[in-house]
Amino acid sequence: MDSPTRQLRRSRASLPNLLLPGLMVLLGACATPARTTPNHKPQPDQINTHPLPPWYGLTGWGRLDQIEGWMKSSGPVKNPAWVNQARLALADGLLNVDPGAGDHLQSRRSRALDLYSAVLSTPEATEQEKTHATYGRRRASGNRVPRSPANTMLSNVLPRSDWSARPVQPSKLTPATGPWKWITVHHSALSASDGTAQAQAARDVRTVQNGHMEEARGYGDVGYHFLIDAGGRVWQGRELRWQGAHAGGSNNEGNIGICLLGNFDKVRPTQAALSALGRLVSDLHRVAGVPFDRVKGHKHWKSTNCPGRYLEDHVARLR
Repeated sequence: MDSPTRQLRRSRASLPNLLLPGLMVLLGACATPARTTPNHKPQPDQINTHPLPPWYGLTGWGRLDQIEGWMKSSGPVKNPAWVNQARLALADGLLNVDPGAGDHLQSRRSRALDLYSAVLSTPEATEQEKTHATYGRRRASGNRVPRSPANTMLSNVLPRSDWSARPVQPSKLTPATGPWKWITVHHSALSASDGTAQAQAARDVRTVQNGHMEEARGYGDVGYHFLIDAGGRVWQGRELRWQGAHAGGSNNEGNIGICLLGNFDKVRPTQAALSALGRLVSDLHRVAGVPFDRVKGHKHWKSTNCPGRYLEDHVARLR
């Protein structure tokens, strides 16, 4: 048996033979470098790797003031990945401000148009940012679009804070543009609470949002604008200033999504839930101008069992 010393000498002697092929490959690679084209356009998921700006997560006037200050400071230089998001958030905010004394709508629209245009002219803008800016420009140009405060005109709608909604991801949302033209009714197709406990219903709503925002779907928020539980409570889902994600592709344009919690292929909706649905549809007809004959079930748009066999007939009677 070889001694450890002899084995070591033998391994040293064979070392050049082992290294030579790898060295030749390395020299060959250096002699003929591969031609590559650098990709200067960041991917959407790269934005999250940068530090959050001070205005992230704020709401109302405080958010707009923070964005204005950030854009005038060294913020864009230190954190350029957030510049387009700042422009979009500021433009959206200018269009969502409640009109008041001395508030010049035309000047706000003009400023918003400039901000949306700046995003579209930026080579580094992502496709989602470009889509957001394109819809924003249409809205700023004067199209009739229900703004977020329209939600306050609806009766008995529980706010997002009541179900501890996750923060929205604006970069994954599309601003609503043009008039609302449709209402589409869905069921969650999930087992839901019996409606006697508001806390349990709130958890059901969060379950739907979590499913929509998980990586497989990647929505920026829950896809429906409103959700109704078995007890007849109406919960605020995605705000009306955002296009929904419930009818598929372009079918979402001008389309308000309402989801009743439960699987109505297996059980019948409660009378409380049906009454709440009827009231909500009437309110949306009044506030958003959606004709009653344009209230449809999900299967109107695609081949699906939604909103379930026990709910479908009730939806037809709303028209």
